[in-house]
Amino acid sequence: RLIAVRERLTVQCSLRDFAALFDATVEFVATTEKLCGPLKMQQLRSGLLSQAKGFVEALHTGNCGKLNTLLDHERWSQIEVPMEIQQMVNTCVRPGGASTWRAALAAVAVAA
Repeated sequence: RLIAVRERLTVQCSLRDFAALFDATVEFVATTEKLCGPLKMQQLRSGLLSQAKGFVEALHTGNCGKLNTLLDHERWSQIEVPMEIQQMVNTCVRPGGASTWRAALAAVAVAA
């Protein structure tokens, strides 16, 4: 019940704090399972995984928001690109280009 009560607070933790809480709880569950058996700790493990999922979703949502804000305020300008770099980009965006892209990159590395 304690983990369920802390759910809102847990989602707001920093990554470092959440990792420490998660590791400590997993260690507690593992030790307790040795003493009591895995069936006794199933509810705690399930609650922990549920909170981990909520934390990761909240972290992802927050990071997406920050990224969107950064991208909205970015200023792009056109520049000249060396032909070999443009050829690699063209290869990447062409269908089936991933394998040939590696070859193009290797060819440029050898030429340099």
